[in-house]
Amino acid sequence: MKRLYVFVDFDWQKEPKLIGELSFESFRGSDSYGFCCNGEWLKDYSNLFLNDDLNNYYRLHAALAKDIFGCFSTMK
Repeated sequence: MKRLYVFVDFDWQKEPKLIGELSFESFRGSDSYGFCCNGEWLKDYSNLFLNDDLNNYYRLHAALAKDIFGCFSTMK
């Protein structure tokens, strides 16, 4: 499984904040994505939603009909 730590750097923050961990796994030609929110992020910013695909829960997985979460799909 590959993992990527996701940080946000909003202009109203003093420094970048870890929001969670994006994971990717490919098994027998099937790709699977997951996202795990950081506990401190949830504690401090549970009322801030980044995307319709990501609710503020501890562990989420992408819907089967999608390749990846919407807020990460256009990243380059």
